[in-house]
Amino acid sequence: MKVLKKITHPDGWVIVPIHYSQDPNKTAEWAQKARAGYARDEDFSQEMELDFTAQLGAPAYPAFTSALHVKDALRYTPELPLCLTCDFNVDPCIFEVCQIRSGRLYVIDEIVLSPGNIPDMVREFRNMYPAHPAGVFIYGDSNGLSRTAQTEKSDYDIMMIHLAGYPSEVRLKVPRAHPPSRARINSLNNRLKGADGKPFVYISNKCVELIKDFQQVVLRPDGKDVLKIYREDSPYRLRTHASDALGI
Repeated sequence: MKVLKKITHPDGWVIVPIHYSQDPNKTAEWAQKARAGYARDEDFSQEMELDFTAQLGAPAYPAFTSALHVKDALRYTPELPLCLTCDFNVDPCIFEVCQIRSGRLYVIDEIVLSPGNIPDMVREFRNMYPAHPAGVFIYGDSNGLSRTAQTEKSDYDIMMIHLAGYPSEVRLKVPRAHPPSRARINSLNNRLKGADGKPFVYISNKCVELIKDFQQVVLRPDGKDVLKIYREDSPYRLRTHASDALGI
């Protein structure tokens, strides 16, 4: 099922918008008529399909293909550490939950709150994995290491406070310096598909935001970084956060 954006309310209830293609009353004929209402195919693709590549720029992750990388179910292995990769944006806030087996990265779960904050994200993680026995490695942006004047704590300090008492080791693996953006993008593409054409990354179909990032994130015109848009009226503002979390 093609889910657009899961919205979690602070009171605990969830709205899950579904793509028009899942509505039995919206047939191929309906889609054809809807497309006729747009002056350009690019406008229809952006508004109805949330496909920004034709309109905004070159795909940032051309090595990704759903058929190759997305799996219906990925095995959770209690004997291997969990890798929790973090993006601390507020709306949405996204963590990817991964494991590494035989040199390959398996993205087994995704935590999304919109809006979100670190204590609530950690609570969601602990609800999903209350007692993982093999330890948790935390990855993310080095900017999260900076202490704020308001709290005198960094994002990772707050994470560790709320992970206190977790029944196995929790370890930060955050770089002291942010890697160059283009190097990070190239590295992630190389992991998505190696020189032999084989993938080193597999993604559960539960990781909706990460999959949409790989399908829809585009490069800036200068090619040095991914395009980011922050306007509230742009659906693209939701993009880049999940792939940023995974790529650090």
